[in-house]
This record gives sequence, C-alpha cells and structure tokens, in this order.
Amino acid sequence: MISLLRICDLAIIDELEIELHPGLNILTGETGAGKSIIVGALDLLLGARASNDVIRTGAESATVEGVFSIRHLETLAILQDQAIADPDDVSTVVVRRVIARNGKNRIFINGNLVTATTLRDVTSRLVDMSSQHAQYALLDSSTHLDMVDRFGGCWGDREAFGGYFATYRRLQDELAALHKAEQQRAEREDFLRFQHDEIIAAKLKTGEEEELEADLVKLRNLERLRSGTSAVVGALDAERQSAVERLAFAEHRLRDLAAFDESLLPLLSRLESARIDISDIAFELSKYNATLDMDPRQLDTAEERLALIRKLKRKYGATVAEIIEKGRSIADELERFGTAETKIASLEKEIGVLYHELTQRASQLSSIRRQCSDRLDAAVTAELSSLAMQRCAFQTEISSLDPKHRATFGPTGHDRVEFLVRTNLGEGFLPLAKSASGGELSRILLALKAILLVADPVETSIFDEVDTGVSGAVAEMIARKLKLAAGQRQVLCITHLPQVAAFADHHLKVQKAVIDERTVTRVSILTPDERLEEIARMLGGLTVTDKARDHAREMLKNAG
Repeated sequence: MISLLRICDLAIIDELEIELHPGLNILTGETGAGKSIIVGALDLLLGARASNDVIRTGAESATVEGVFSIRHLETLAILQDQAIADPDDVSTVVVRRVIARNGKNRIFINGNLVTATTLRDVTSRLVDMSSQHAQYALLDSSTHLDMVDRFGGCWGDREAFGGYFATYRRLQDELAALHKAEQQRAEREDFLRFQHDEIIAAKLKTGEEEELEADLVKLRNLERLRSGTSAVVGALDAERQSAVERLAFAEHRLRDLAAFDESLLPLLSRLESARIDISDIAFELSKYNATLDMDPRQLDTAEERLALIRKLKRKYGATVAEIIEKGRSIADELERFGTAETKIASLEKEIGVLYHELTQRASQLSSIRRQCSDRLDAAVTAELSSLAMQRCAFQTEISSLDPKHRATFGPTGHDRVEFLVRTNLGEGFLPLAKSASGGELSRILLALKAILLVADPVETSIFDEVDTGVSGAVAEMIARKLKLAAGQRQVLCITHLPQVAAFADHHLKVQKAVIDERTVTRVSILTPDERLEEIARMLGGLTVTDKARDHAREMLKNAG
C-alpha cells in the first residue's frame, strides 16, 4: 500500500505531499490541474523512463518519493536478497527517484542506490497501474498472453521456460558461430600445421645460434689457427732456443747459485713452475692443433644451419627461444582445433536435450493456458454482464506461433493468445480492435482487471480514468466494481465522473493556484461538505446550483 507520496519540482508541482489510505482513494479536479503529473510521478516510482523535460523551470532536479507498506513475504524476500530491506522496519519500503537536469538520474530504495531493473522488480509486486492508454494497449494482442498467464498462475513456470529458452538460444548462437568459423578454421589449421611442422623440423635448441656464430668464426679462420698455434708451440718448446729450453738453462744456473744462498730457493721454485706451465701450454696447444683438421662440408653445414635459423627468426621471433615458444603456442592452438569437432558434437547434444525439455515445458504451459482460458472467458463474460454488457461474450483464442510447426516456440512457449469479443447476439467473435467501442473497451479492461486482481498479490491498484467513454448507470457500475476491489486492497482512481467520485472512501481534489506569480499544483483531502461541492461541480459545470447539490447529495447517499 502507498501511504505517502512526495513530489518536488516536477512540472508545475513545487512541493507536494499526499497521504493515501486503505480503501478507495479518488482524485478529481479540473483538466490541467495536475492529475496527470501525479500519475506520472507514480509511474516514475514504478520504473518508467525519466526525462529532464519534466523538471520544474528554474530547478536543477525533480524528486519523487513514495512510502510503501508491504505484507507479502515474496516482496520482502526480494528486498533481503538485494540487501536493500530496512532492518529497522521490514514492512516499509521507501522509494525515491531523482531526475537531474544534467542527466545524472538516481534511484534509491530504503536509501540504497539501485538500478531501474531492481526498482521495477520490487514495485511491480507492490502496485498495478492502469493508465489512460491501457485500453489502447488492450488492443495489442501481444499483451493478452501476459494476462492469461497471470490468471492461470503459471507465471513462475513461464519464467522457468524463459530461462531454458535463453540458454537454448545462446547455445544455438554459439553453435552457429562454430559452424560459420569451420571453413576459416580448416584453412587456418592447415596454415598453422605448416608453421608447426617447419619449427619442429628445425629441432632448435636454446643458445644454438650463438654457438653457431662462434663455430663459424673458428671455421672461417682455421688455417690461421693452425699455423699460428704451430708457431706458438715451436716458440715455446719445439725449436732450438725455445722458451722451455731457455727456462731449463736458467733453472740449472739458479739451482747452482741457491747452493750458496738459500734465499734464492723460492725464486727457483717459481722458475721451475713457470717452465712446467709453459711446457703444459705447449703440449695443450699441440693437441689443439691436431684437432684443426676439418671436413670441407662442415663450414657449409654450419652456414646453412645459421641461415635456416635466421629465416625462422624473420617469420616467428627475434630469438631462438621465441621461435621455440611460438611452436608451443601453435601446438596449443592446433590442440584446440582438435577439440572444435568435439565441442560442436557436445553442443548439438546439449541443444537436443534442451529442445526436448522446452518442447515438454511448452506443451505443459499450453495445456495450463487452454484449461484456464475457459474459466477466464466465463469470468470476464460474467463481469461484463454486471457492467451493462449482458449480451456480450468474451473468448480467448490460443493458437500456435507457427501453425505448420507445433514445435516452434519463443521465450514464452509456442502459444499466441488473442482476446475476442462478441458485442451483439448472433454475431461472430472478433478481435477487440475490430468490434469494441471506447466505452466497451473501458469495461472490458475493468472486467479483466477485476478478475486478475484476485490472482495478483499487489496491494495497490491505480486506475487513471478507466471510466473513459462511459457515463450514467454504467459509470455507477464501474464505481461499484472499484469499491468492491478496494475492500481487498488499496485503490487509487483518477476520474472525471461524479458517479465514481461519490463512492470514494477518501476524496482528494487537485487544483492549480498562483503563488508569487508561479503556477503550482495543490492537493487537499475533502471534508464531507467539500465533497458535496466537488461532486456538484462535476455534475453542473462552472456554476454549482442547488439542483446540482441535491443531485450530488443523492448520489452520495446511494453510494453509502
């Protein structure tokens, strides 16, 4: 139930606070007084799109706030799941929307910033609104399925079906993408396999390029190495007057001298070590020289190998290590390609299982709809009879989305629903758009609302000029329907008809005033005498006569 509505800087409303109560709350007032602004404010609280055009001239933002009381545990569970319930008062929900001129609009529930989706999810369980355009929306057959499912109590089954269907479509899209990429995949797989084979065939090793470059320097200078080392060996130990021979002579003389002075012994030891080292060096160089015999093909082989590495570097990476890593990444991609066929087969199997599940669930939904449609038809026909349409009959037509393929389905199943009506006895059933007048549409809408409200847990129903196109006795019948509905939930009705206003439990008048040369909207709850005057005005026009007052008094008396 809405207990309080606050509006600030919205259109011609500067500041307005409206207290609403259980029962039938009626809003009346002259055309242009601001009733539609109040309805618009309520619509914003229900999640309608906001435009900064509605901000009052001179203000930077508009604010709408509603205080709701809740009784249903389902709504409370949603608030708790979203962590936006008021821990101090779980039975109260405060919704606030701020529409800023700079476009930075914000939505709060119990002081918590939320999305428009969360707002609609919460408030749709609190309030049901029938706007001035609802009867025209009734002409759109796409709305009829929603009403049948609400009446049949299969909304939960339908949402579950929608979840399966969303998964089914996602998998279908994924499978289509895989098939579309199959040709490209095959071409790329051939290309990658060539690259992979080329890298693997090279049998690269980390550091190989540096080793080859060093080997090539040696191979290209082999003769210089051979002749040079021979000369060094000769100078050290193989020729007359070689270094080893001279060191041996020096060692012999120093040993003779050390016999006269022992302090020369360390020097003798060092000289001996130098002779031995140089002799070893000469021996090692001789061995090295012996290895310098080369197969003429060795240089060509090394140069070809280095050329291959440099070719691979131009294609796959700046270093041998990068080429090796490239080979690994290509191998990984090829492995994924190898699983593509498996993935396709897995998806096709999963889609098949889902299709079977969807087909069964769609058939179950269709069965529930067909069973409840007969009850809905009878109930609406009875309601219309009580609204002075005794010869009118209502019928729900359920057909397949694709008559040729029963298994074709959409997010709500495989049914198409359209309401038909027969307004004259002996005539056939026709779609609402082809057979019902404006007044008849108003009554059909009210009949549907009256029936759906029984199955709907919302605690507040808003009717914005639902009585359009009717008058007299029919208007009184509508008023009695609204009064009956208000016995089960809060009803807020905006009306121009005195017959409806007379049945109010709480009568609020909307009127314009000029304050400081600015037009503003004001709302006041009427006393019994003020109600009499307002209903008389609605009956008589600009001049309220005693006759109009008497008529208004009689209407109030009849309304009880």
